[in-house]
Amino acid sequence: LGLIRMDSCGEVLWKLPYRTHHSVDRDDAGNFWVSGMKWIEAGDERAALFPGLTVPFTDSTIVEVTPEGEILREISLLESLYKGGYSHLLWHYGFLTGDLLHLNDVEVLSEGLAEQFPLFEAGDIVVSVRNLSFIAVVSREGEIKWLSSGVFTNQHDPDFEEDGWITVFDNRTDIPSPDSDIGSSIIRAINPASGEIRDIYPVDGDGQFYTDIAGKHQKLANGNRLITEAVAGRVFELSPEGETVWEWISEPFEEDSVPHVMEGTRYDIDAQQVAAWQCSGPP
Repeated sequence: LGLIRMDSCGEVLWKLPYRTHHSVDRDDAGNFWVSGMKWIEAGDERAALFPGLTVPFTDSTIVEVTPEGEILREISLLESLYKGGYSHLLWHYGFLTGDLLHLNDVEVLSEGLAEQFPLFEAGDIVVSVRNLSFIAVVSREGEIKWLSSGVFTNQHDPDFEEDGWITVFDNRTDIPSPDSDIGSSIIRAINPASGEIRDIYPVDGDGQFYTDIAGKHQKLANGNRLITEAVAGRVFELSPEGETVWEWISEPFEEDSVPHVMEGTRYDIDAQQVAAWQCSGPP
């Protein structure tokens, strides 16, 4: 229900009273990018911009925020879909009221990776829209430069990675595994320039994991990959060959339940750096 920044002592530096949610990304300039949501109710003049939809419904927004908590930019994703000729996806999936898009990730293409993506420029934004099962790359002016639909299902966390690939946590909530009545998630990559798709993990049927909501992955500097299997309360690291290096599972709070783990992240810091932080206490 809002964006909050705290210091290392847990003191609130600022609050942004805007319905923000899910992941927060930081760009080369130090600004924060986050997904937002606005409800459009009966009598709202903006409803006329989106013919065919039934109030109340949500408009997902891409929000750029300064380190001091000021909004620099707000992009309406619904407007981008309508102007770009993609509004038919709403009819295809039958989302005409309520939480239409469910934007769950916003990340910016860095200067360091931009030359590896010939279709895009530094500063373009990759987004994940769960309810319509698509990812897209949007300019800072809201133009949809590229969109992939029908490849992923209720996906999360698209990341720009080296050699021009976008890697995605594909939840695949509609594909049952051979021995279960639930789906089997997968880490999958797509090359926007060539259209090529490849599976990263699992690739041979071994190492099945699944979460129907949430889910994160992180390519590490050593070539390994960190995966958050949210509903299972599990974080695990894989080698490039798909071998599990280590795993951590949240302690159960009931006989058959574990807390959801929404994100596991590795940071390039050590114990000495943390010990030097104000309010961090002894190492």
